[in-house]
Amino acid sequence: MMQTLDPSPLAETTSVSPVTLESLAGVWKRTLLVEADGSRDDTSTVYWLQLGSICGDIRLTADRAANGTSAFAGSLSERDGIFRWSPEIAQGIPADADPDEGTLKWEGGILREDGVRRPYLEHWQCAATPSPEDYALRFHDDRECLDGYLIRIADFGFYACRPRSGASPCFALLRATAKGWAVAEALSETLHPGQPFVWPEIARTIASAPGLAGCKFGESSVVTFERMPVRNEVAP
Repeated sequence: MMQTLDPSPLAETTSVSPVTLESLAGVWKRTLLVEADGSRDDTSTVYWLQLGSICGDIRLTADRAANGTSAFAGSLSERDGIFRWSPEIAQGIPADADPDEGTLKWEGGILREDGVRRPYLEHWQCAATPSPEDYALRFHDDRECLDGYLIRIADFGFYACRPRSGASPCFALLRATAKGWAVAEALSETLHPGQPFVWPEIARTIASAPGLAGCKFGESSVVTFERMPVRNEVAP
């Protein structure tokens, strides 16, 4: 049975508007985690990027070494009000972990998530919303022998890749700066905060080609591409 944790009075301001995949398009920063035992975490750096069904998530504890540091890229789906995050590339998440499922609802300006498989509560605050130029893609690059994800929303980005050699996967939260894109946070052996980031050629190619899905580039790369309209956009 699903348990609900309620550490704040925000429940009184719950919106009746349903949460949909389209309404989740954007960058979300976690402001609070409450576990089943009542312990709270409001110091970890946690970001979740969502566009279409594609998502990326990075979680770094305050000391960057304690349990709880993890990252993943994959997909989000919804059925009967239950949202399921399905990692394809992950680090710090046990392979035999229960499915990551939760319910979502609006409480004022906060997106509240309650766990389904185990009791927990998270508060998420929107940090950025997408424009028509933003996109998310998953790619399989036979030439480079790796699989990965790329998400760009406003001045945020997310990069995940998994070498087929068996080496550790790489995750990075990216931010646009006056000098170009840079790594803001990372769970990686090769990327580090402050390091410049150059978007892979496959991303630079697809960025100017809206409406693509499941496209093949040459003989070495296959991409699943998603782009969504601006939230609350009104058709002319």
